[in-house]
Amino acid sequence: MIQLEGLLEHITYHNPENHYTVARLSIGKPHKKVTVIGFMAGINPGQSLLLSGTWETHSKYGQQFKVSSFEVTLPETIDGIKKYLESDYIRGIGPLMANRLITHFGADTLDIIENAPERLTEIKGIGREKASLISESWKEQHFARKIMLFLQNHGVKVSHCAAILKEYGEDALNIMKTDPFRLAEDLPGKGFIIADTITRHSGIPVDDPKRVRACIIHLVKQSASEGHVFLPEDLLFSSLENIFGINSELAEIALETLVEQREIVVETLEEIQGARAVFLQELHQAETGIMNRLKAMLSMPVSPSNTDPEHLTSQVLKRLAIKPSSEQLDVLCAIFSHSTVIITGGPGTGKTTLIRSINAVLENENKKYILAAPTGRASRRLSEITGRDAGTIHR
Repeated sequence: MIQLEGLLEHITYHNPENHYTVARLSIGKPHKKVTVIGFMAGINPGQSLLLSGTWETHSKYGQQFKVSSFEVTLPETIDGIKKYLESDYIRGIGPLMANRLITHFGADTLDIIENAPERLTEIKGIGREKASLISESWKEQHFARKIMLFLQNHGVKVSHCAAILKEYGEDALNIMKTDPFRLAEDLPGKGFIIADTITRHSGIPVDDPKRVRACIIHLVKQSASEGHVFLPEDLLFSSLENIFGINSELAEIALETLVEQREIVVETLEEIQGARAVFLQELHQAETGIMNRLKAMLSMPVSPSNTDPEHLTSQVLKRLAIKPSSEQLDVLCAIFSHSTVIITGGPGTGKTTLIRSINAVLENENKKYILAAPTGRASRRLSEITGRDAGTIHR
């Protein structure tokens, strides 16, 4: 890792969403200008920067310094502080006010602005409202940098700074120091990784109850993102051990707490003796809701329909000029004997023909029916194969 120290001459590009910045830095004597790139918040031309990073060569822009961490080195001399305050970085302070502040507070001026802004009212021309304006402007300039520095010191990518600031504002530092696993709840996906990295760099034990609970939630959510409604308990426990170094005894205690807090639901799987399933509360509710709706639908009487194989064959032939196979005919008869049916099978097993056959029978019997699919693409495909309008389920 290389360190560069210099004066920020010009900001070429800055993304306010993630603080990615391209800038020109003046270094050494005689002064040489270099391009620096990286995630840097709250920097302004005229500031002195201490950068850590590496040199790289861009195919189009040539040699650049890629910043991995940075510090704004505030001036310590009276003259340096005066120039800093005269540079319009802080709202409410111009050359005249900067001179008054320096005359009154001397080398302590910047410390007063940051830590005792109420004392600014000692200066002629600064009332409570203006002191508050100066204080807020200072915080805006320096707060994002403090968060970036905290993230750097705790092994977290500084590109996450903007998202954390947006979520917590001025409470961000306090939350990351006292309750980092709040990030796991409030910043889906990346929040857990940030929180766990902070705790490991903070010396918090791997068996801290908050960490164990957060690891469980993370693994179950990760499983859900891969399409699984629940995670088998034995797989959960082995993952906790292998990935996070958490033994099954601690996992069981944490799991019980999460069940009591109604964040997790644990159910015994009747199909596998002794096996248990771990659900997120909201997914368990969704599954239970679907099950109850299906039960209600299955309890409804089936509308009378002629399921005679010869009758069904004739109707399909009449509409589609296709004679169903014996297997398709068996399925077709079964479909019209039930109130709710699931048709499943791999490619080429005849699902499309079966759907068209169902449509043909319903139309011959003058039944009202609706075609719907989960997505627009699927509904268009349904319309193509049936020759009828189809929509998405949510429409």
